Amino acid sequence: MSTRRHRSRAIADKLIALSIAYQRDNMLARGLGLEHLRELLLRLVRPLVRQSASLAFGGYWRETEENFTYDLLRLISAEQEDSSLGGPDTNLTIGRLINHSAWPDYLEITPKIEAQWINCCRIVRGGRRTPGSPMRTSFPIARRKTDRTVRSLTQQ
Repeated sequence: MSTRRHRSRAIADKLIALSIAYQRDNMLARGLGLEHLRELLLRLVRPLVRQSASLAFGGYWRETEENFTYDLLRLISAEQEDSSLGGPDTNLTIGRLINHSAWPDYLEITPKIEAQWINCCRIVRGGRRTPGSPMRTSFPIARRKTDRTVRSLTQQ
């Protein structure tokens, strides 16, 4: 039960990059499964988005069991809904998901998918890789009148 006046401003309006992947054999060897990893992710990011931090995540848009993009989207959407219900945390500014999608992965993002998540996600599409260019795609992000570049390896 935090209220706006008791919230820390240390991470408010920050962009925090996440990288997570499920490696089945490694996890099972340690007695952990996909649900353990999913629960850990959600427990870590919930307080961040409630403190107005946005999440940079390069997850893909195919709905598979190991895809964490939709877990993050559902969490942010639920936090936005809770913030608007009139409780003690009403009108909190909830962070968003900034999804960095490289070519050709972003071709899977249909207008319907983008419209469904428009209130909690901004999609940043990386440029198309040309023959002979490095395996990197640049994603310019404008935040607070400064330009930062996030680099993502494409899987080609």
